[in-house]
Amino acid sequence: MSWRLLILGSNAAMPNHGRITSSQVLLTDKDYYQIDCGEATQIRLAEYKVKRNKIRAVFISHLHGDHIFGLPGLITSYFHYSRTDDLHIIGPPGIKKLITTILELSECHLDFTLQIKEVKATEKVQVYSDSTLDVFAFPLDHRIHTNGYLFIEKTQKPNIRKDMVSKLKLSVDEILKLKAGITVDREEAQKISPEEVLHPQKSPHSYAYCSDTRFNKAIAAYIKNVQVLYHEATYTDDMADKANERGHSTAKEAAHIAHLAEAKTLVIGHYSGKFRDVTPLLDEAKAHCPNSLRAYDGEYIDF
Repeated sequence: MSWRLLILGSNAAMPNHGRITSSQVLLTDKDYYQIDCGEATQIRLAEYKVKRNKIRAVFISHLHGDHIFGLPGLITSYFHYSRTDDLHIIGPPGIKKLITTILELSECHLDFTLQIKEVKATEKVQVYSDSTLDVFAFPLDHRIHTNGYLFIEKTQKPNIRKDMVSKLKLSVDEILKLKAGITVDREEAQKISPEEVLHPQKSPHSYAYCSDTRFNKAIAAYIKNVQVLYHEATYTDDMADKANERGHSTAKEAAHIAHLAEAKTLVIGHYSGKFRDVTPLLDEAKAHCPNSLRAYDGEYIDF
């Protein structure tokens, strides 16, 4: 199964320099997942030809406007797309009040069900699961409560090699144990390990979304060995004091978290409007984490 990340918006605070605010879609072969939903998300979805009925769930990191002002429009737009499937929305406490109030005051009636789940993560906790992936929330360090999210692909159970079944004369009971990852003990101290008889399994795709946050080493433990890490990088290192004061990170600090987490790839975003050209931010990240990429509106990141 292939995964792609489409960046809809990469700017901080407000749309600027042709960039809208935080908004992404994680694309899998089967379903799509919206991550934050900044102002003008609908425009980007149309511009980049995203099939919005394939969006199964929306994950909101926190309730600052540059991460949620596109959500009411996205929800109500489904009236024009004949949506009937449930839409899952996971976010911090207050997200339900926000959505239900807007729908009530605008007298909007939906032909599908909103499944809203409020989560205030204080540790790593599972918040969503379907046939494609599992999603975990974990705490970030911003001015208001902010959830990070970790997406982990569900992989098929390993199959046993037919040649080993005949070679070792494996019984049905032994096959079931081995497929469950249990070593089989036979007489005369013979042991058969799952690794000997199962087809090799590819590592599952994984993606961590670290939205607005100060530099905090504790984050790395929640996302250890993640395949792709998105970490906000609002400022360059010469503005580190401002970053900390405002609950944000520098590109250097994002790279430090990637190093601590042993992430395979770092993606930076949430750029201050100070930067028309985000090259200085990317260069700073690359200096400390060579395998760094920029998030930028309209660009895809392949897993």
